[in-house]
Amino acid sequence: MDLAQKHNYKKCMRVAWIAPNGGNFTLDSLKGTGGWISSMESALMESREDIELALIFTHPGKTAPIKRGRVTYYPVCRPLENNIQKLWNRWFRNEEQYEEQLVAKMVERVKEFEPDVVHVWGCENFYAKVLKYISYPSVVHIQGLASSIIQHYLPDGMSVEELALQDNFIDRYLLKRGNLYDYKSFLSRVHSEKEIATYITNFVGRTEWDKTNSHKLSPQARYFHCDELMRKEFFEQEWHYHHDGKLVIHSSISNTWYKGMDLVLRAAQTLKSSGVDFVWNVYGVTASSSVVQYFSRKYDVVLEDVNIKFFGYVDADTLVRGLLECDLYVHPSHIENSSNAIAEAMMLGVPVVAQSVGGNPTMLDDDSGVLVQSNDMSSLIYHIRQMSNREVAEKYSSKARTLAQKRHNKAKVVAELTEVYNAVVNGAH
Repeated sequence: MDLAQKHNYKKCMRVAWIAPNGGNFTLDSLKGTGGWISSMESALMESREDIELALIFTHPGKTAPIKRGRVTYYPVCRPLENNIQKLWNRWFRNEEQYEEQLVAKMVERVKEFEPDVVHVWGCENFYAKVLKYISYPSVVHIQGLASSIIQHYLPDGMSVEELALQDNFIDRYLLKRGNLYDYKSFLSRVHSEKEIATYITNFVGRTEWDKTNSHKLSPQARYFHCDELMRKEFFEQEWHYHHDGKLVIHSSISNTWYKGMDLVLRAAQTLKSSGVDFVWNVYGVTASSSVVQYFSRKYDVVLEDVNIKFFGYVDADTLVRGLLECDLYVHPSHIENSSNAIAEAMMLGVPVVAQSVGGNPTMLDDDSGVLVQSNDMSSLIYHIRQMSNREVAEKYSSKARTLAQKRHNKAKVVAELTEVYNAVVNGAH
């Protein structure tokens, strides 16, 4: 290394990300849902020549580090399991031991890179256990906080025993998969998160809910604010009022019990009985899911009769088209920290109605959307119907887009993140 290279090496801050995916590591990589990671990676590298970045993540095949410019990718091999291997691990509980081996490899990669600061994306997943074995300054990027979400995991009135009954005998007792298995897996994430909490010295989050719940989890940790970036597709177009008599409602949720599928079915049933001409497009869930089937039975909803269309998982372009074609976005989830779906709708300027839970009040700050009290069906229906009014819809659209453009401004977010790194490295409050 010549003197110029040594000088450049010393002036660069070295940042290691421990992440659920490889960001812009796209060559032969798995397609994931962490678009905010690749967006942040691109923005950071484009804006800051004084930062060198390492991404450490699991991958089904790659093991050799790959350097692209000032980014080094460290894939840690985690081969895809066949059905027999999955069953074996479930029966004999080998998963935790295997994950500890992966963590050990990740720790080796961290030490190989010799970072100034380690940035862990989420504390509820196994890879956060890296914090137990390193002494570098570190910060945890809040993603879910499983220990707070677990309180809302099951819908009101549903017991764990009833949840188990949603699985058939083979899934529950022989294959050990399904709803009960998912619930127990989530409980394991809660246990892991609480274990990691004692090692966390710094959090970075986005909402008041993030701040208060991270303090509850790790009172000793400092809290920093930093907003996120989104996939470029949501920056490129803008929603305009176009209501033509049929109210088009859009929701993007996952196939999880606390994401509000019960609210969607009940609200659709109420709209239908009220004579409203509407269609409710739901992305991320299929009609055959156990969550949909359970709530349709519980509330005596015939799916074909309540104008709900299920699209399952779609790519970003399809999601953007759906949002641009709707009249409003409804976020029915019973708990959130900072909803990516709300952020995406706001960035396009789609009017938003959401439950006043978790981080939603922060997301819809400055009257940029409508917040309704949890399970307040009358208010929800009223505000859904109000969005057919041009003046109302355009007011919320304008405020949502203005706030989102400010919140997700690339230069601002990169500056916030860099300030967090400097404060963590220097120990400043």
